[in-house]
Amino acid sequence: MKACFWISLFCFIGSFVMFSDNEIESGSGYLILGIILMIIAIRLFVKKNKKHPEILEQKKKKLIFYNELDENDTDPFLMDAIDAVVDLGQASASFIQRRFKIGYARAGRIIDQMEDRGIVSGYEGSKPRQVLISKKQWEELKTTQPLSNNNINKNEDETIQKPYEQVMKMHGIDVVYNNDSRMLESLNNSLILENTSENDKCNFINTLLKYNKPESLKIVLIELNGLEFNIYNDIPHMLIPLIRETNKAIGTLAWAAQEMNNRLEMFVKIKAKNIQTYNELNETIKLPYIIIIIDEIYELLNSFESRDLLIKVLLNCERTGIKIIAYSKFSRRNLNTKTIEDLFKVYTKDGPKLLVKPEDKGKDKMIMIDSNMNGFDFEKYAGEILHNNGFEEIEITKQSGDFGVDIIAYKDDVKYAIQCKKYSSMVGIKAVQEVIASKAMNNCHVAVVITNNYFTNSAKELAEKNNVLLWDRDKLIDLINDAKQ
Repeated sequence: MKACFWISLFCFIGSFVMFSDNEIESGSGYLILGIILMIIAIRLFVKKNKKHPEILEQKKKKLIFYNELDENDTDPFLMDAIDAVVDLGQASASFIQRRFKIGYARAGRIIDQMEDRGIVSGYEGSKPRQVLISKKQWEELKTTQPLSNNNINKNEDETIQKPYEQVMKMHGIDVVYNNDSRMLESLNNSLILENTSENDKCNFINTLLKYNKPESLKIVLIELNGLEFNIYNDIPHMLIPLIRETNKAIGTLAWAAQEMNNRLEMFVKIKAKNIQTYNELNETIKLPYIIIIIDEIYELLNSFESRDLLIKVLLNCERTGIKIIAYSKFSRRNLNTKTIEDLFKVYTKDGPKLLVKPEDKGKDKMIMIDSNMNGFDFEKYAGEILHNNGFEEIEITKQSGDFGVDIIAYKDDVKYAIQCKKYSSMVGIKAVQEVIASKAMNNCHVAVVITNNYFTNSAKELAEKNNVLLWDRDKLIDLINDAKQ
């Protein structure tokens, strides 16, 4: 292209020289040749810049950022993601996924949006994308062309960027996150058969959302025929958008199998046996539980590919935190589950609950304490609850001569003197007086009175003056809910 330009320029100069020496025929020839070569040079220039439009944009110091793109496609995390990759100097979907705790597919879409806007380079296989602008250029761009809320899909902005509690409240769910992910530990791969209504499925999903933060729980919804799961598409727990096509459902199962294998390799590296121990040992990155909910499993069971993938996932997925909950309106006899049924816990609609709500566990246990336990039974049970809440060296004292203390226990090298009171009425000042004396007699650091009931005002006043901890019915329910099995 440059050669054509310089030759054409030489021809123009030569033609003028020829004209000046009255050699008209030769001058005309040079002029025509110069025009032809100039046209070729222009065509080559245009062709080259059509292949690389970012060159023109960088030369103009402008970036295609908002105007030529559908504003409804802009991800709410795009601006923050650009800040992050500009600081890092390179971009990848896995980096965006970890940084913002979102699904890999969504992170990939954000990378595509950056490429469309000229922020990062094109796809280069497994290599990270190169950032095409400097920090200074990005700051100038944000100042001159701010990304306002008008450029974001308003439904996404109003939903995703609000606190989780507000998002859930918009869906009629009052969240309770004090036992985050606890119920997921005991959840099994489950197949629920016969007469399951859409309301049953939604109640199950709502329970998951109520008690588990988006950072701890990711949900994949597969609904090939129904219309009930559409309402969950804007929930921050969603790993990917609702799946409504069979081939995408099969692809999701294939991804789940790969994710399961990846997690198992991660467990081996730090000698973790399951997701709970992995998250306890790994302080930097906590793996979320992934719950795959299938609205109707019949169609997937009739495909050899999806059936094989289901078996592969079900064999090892529970320990990795990936769990499958599948529904069907068919009976066990007509569904033709064959060997796959051995890998599910099968329920009918009237079977046991899939999930035990945390507060239900505590409240149900309190009914048993009130009606079935005597004082000594309550002491033994309190010892079990303390053990499951991290207390050690728990000693239940003799029923007589205990100087007012029922349990001696340690936690974090602190020695506790604990008085247990299983009462049908409020606990009075005497119990506090006894535990104050027993604390001194047993050389303990902390005195506690625990009860299935509540405390009188006089007991509370004395306890406050003497630094005695009073654990009433509500505290006991919390201890039961928090107990690790």
